[in-house]
Amino acid sequence: SVLGRWFEDLQATGDAETQRLLHSFYAQDAADTLARKLSTRRLEELLQHLLSKVVAHIFRTACAESTLGLSALRRVDRYGQNVLHLAARQGNTHMVEVILRSLPAEDRLAYAGELDIDGYSAADKASSG
Repeated sequence: SVLGRWFEDLQATGDAETQRLLHSFYAQDAADTLARKLSTRRLEELLQHLLSKVVAHIFRTACAESTLGLSALRRVDRYGQNVLHLAARQGNTHMVEVILRSLPAEDRLAYAGELDIDGYSAADKASSG
């Protein structure tokens, strides 16, 4: 199957975090099969990690040293939330790390502390889910 080939390709990667998440998914899948239930959390974690790798690649190649790329990253939506707020609200810690690493080191703390129109930071969003 296509999904089976995709998992085989993931197993062949040298990325330790991908391997850890894949093994965690396999263990959860085996337990779910025995319990006759379906849990998606481990698959979601794997997908979040893989998406963050794609975004990191984009940031490194297309946006590296680009003021236009950094300005796009700093935009906020109509609620005053930046992309860090959104990633944190979704619980995507991999993406949060990618976003913060893409910023100049001296800007990270201020960016993480930006408040939306309701006065919440990305950390507040992460804790409220």
